[in-house]
Amino acid sequence: MAFQFDVKKAGDLIKSTDWNNLNTETTRLGNDKVDRAGDTLKGDLTVTGKVNVGGTLSVTGVSTLTGNSSVGGTLSVTGASTLTASSREREAARVTPALYYLLPSFNGAVTNGTPADLFDSTKWQTSILETLTGFIERYKLPKADPITNDQLLSAMLVLARDHRRSIENLKLPNSKIWLCIAGIDSKTRVEMNISKEGVRTFFNLPDEVNNYKESATNDPASVQTGDGTVPYLGAQSGFIPPEQIICVTPGDYEFFEIKDRILDNIGLHANLPNMNLVQRLVTSHLLNKKQGDLGGRPGPGISMEAWDPPIPKERLT
Repeated sequence: MAFQFDVKKAGDLIKSTDWNNLNTETTRLGNDKVDRAGDTLKGDLTVTGKVNVGGTLSVTGVSTLTGNSSVGGTLSVTGASTLTASSREREAARVTPALYYLLPSFNGAVTNGTPADLFDSTKWQTSILETLTGFIERYKLPKADPITNDQLLSAMLVLARDHRRSIENLKLPNSKIWLCIAGIDSKTRVEMNISKEGVRTFFNLPDEVNNYKESATNDPASVQTGDGTVPYLGAQSGFIPPEQIICVTPGDYEFFEIKDRILDNIGLHANLPNMNLVQRLVTSHLLNKKQGDLGGRPGPGISMEAWDPPIPKERLT
């Protein structure tokens, strides 16, 4: 209970009980207060507003965040935690694998640079390097040679670049032995730019877009679509011509795929393998025999005449 006090004037007497209560409350505040210069919260923590942390956030116990949260350094939670963030944070969780794991290398992926910039550690977001610093400090071996965050990231990006080049240079004797299915007609973040503010570097992700129009085969902007996570251009590979890709949309769910249509709220990307049409396409390709009603469409910018899928077109209609 907070200390209850009466305003005193100069010369007023102070009761010993009031004096003792004051000392007790002062001691409690000194022991229980949160030190703004750095402290650890132990126990239940509930935050209903916005949390901004520029450094390391360490929470031991149960934590619940129902507002927007931003941690510039390391977030460490020991115990149960509940993060109820805004839709933008949930979108960021979906776009993360598309950016950091897949490393898009198609033209236009980086609007103010080249796709090769994503394989250059010096152009990566500062907070990523700071996270790697925390990772190294926590898991480094006592007798291991020292390594910096840039050295670790550079080593991973070199491997990723070499792997990408080998995939893009792969030549198949018959590319139609592969069945490539891509999800489109969902709002997707299809580009990014890299900016600097002082000494810090930032990855900026514009809002998601969906410019797909089935009839707009001559509109270059129609390729700005995707499955909600992976852009259509990022779903392509060098060893499969775009004319051989079969595209599906959220509209391809059948009437009785009620559960799948509900799950599609999490994004077409995650739910694509559950679509009945996709399963029939895969089975038909593997058996080289039509299995049930099929469908699909050419990718954006490709006419029906130029479309040459690995499953004969007459089987898809």
